[in-house]
Amino acid sequence: MHNISTSRPLIRRLDHDDAAALFDLSERVRASISHQEYMHWHTLADFIDALSAETLTKIYFGGFLSSNLVSVGYLKYNQSHEELFEEFPTILHQDLLHSVSPASPVASLGGDMVHPGFRGQGFNTEQVRHRLAVAESAVNTTVAIVDKRNSSNFHPYLANNFNIVETGIDPADSGPIHFFLKPNYRPVIGECQKGR
Repeated sequence: MHNISTSRPLIRRLDHDDAAALFDLSERVRASISHQEYMHWHTLADFIDALSAETLTKIYFGGFLSSNLVSVGYLKYNQSHEELFEEFPTILHQDLLHSVSPASPVASLGGDMVHPGFRGQGFNTEQVRHRLAVAESAVNTTVAIVDKRNSSNFHPYLANNFNIVETGIDPADSGPIHFFLKPNYRPVIGECQKGR
């Protein structure tokens, strides 16, 4: 049964106080899917650690209706080809892999979850859009992987102008994945504007 919401979630960065809500959402999502091997399982301690790190290169964002966490996803800034390779170990885009550096980081999006009672209302599309807007202020390229068996999660990325550029195998669960890529356009300071 779905809860039809007339309001849109307020999306904000999560902190250590949100760890229990994140764990609860993760457990609800996990219980709702028939093939639980599609989802990486995390403990409450994992989420406490992830949200309490002093230096966060992986930032979690949550969508809230009132005080209820209904959607989540992360944004990670990869500052070396080793970091990007950890996110995407089967990446074939060697030019992208070797161009990443602290001066030219690549953002990656992942960890998408929507409360089972609120699916089908575009909440994840909004999550991707929000994280993409944050990323585009700092990087030239954003990437994501989506499990090929989770086809409902393709649309939020395609709706935000990502392209599927290759497929691979997720070493964590040996499942098939799609690699999504979105080059971001940031105008150069002083760039001329065309007249109307």
